[in-house]
Amino acid sequence: MSGIKKKCIEIFLTIFYIGKIPFAPGTFGSFFGLLVAYFFYFFQIHFFFFFFFSLVFTVIAIPLVDVYEKDLQIHDHKSIVIDEFIGIFISFFMIGWLEINIFNLILTFVLFRFFDIKKPWIIKQVDMNVLGGLGVIFDDILAGIGAGILGIILIFSFSLLG
Repeated sequence: MSGIKKKCIEIFLTIFYIGKIPFAPGTFGSFFGLLVAYFFYFFQIHFFFFFFFSLVFTVIAIPLVDVYEKDLQIHDHKSIVIDEFIGIFISFFMIGWLEINIFNLILTFVLFRFFDIKKPWIIKQVDMNVLGGLGVIFDDILAGIGAGILGIILIFSFSLLG
């Protein structure tokens, strides 16, 4: 693989080297994803584009993760943060149908990081049993969906309390 192609893959998967931050790269990748999602919301970009953007990034990321992992000889290297970016984007897409405020943004971030780090039930199964780019990306998609569902439930519950 050429040096330029390798560099482009690394830039994409590490989200402009955010994944190279020596501590908590997944947290920083998630935060950047939340900022981009909020940017979409702030400029009233239709929610269809949240879904479209997530889908396109997923389709591009899966084979690129395979290439990157083969080059590094490490599965799910911590510098790969495109998966967190996609996952939190999905959470924001789901919760974004509700009111967007600072509480909901923080809730989205915290819930996604919880699901991504703790990997409850099926997320852990995918993380342990699905190899390559699909496994790296899909567990974060599931974490994003889980965080989105729980976020919606919590937001509705809080609204009922007053």
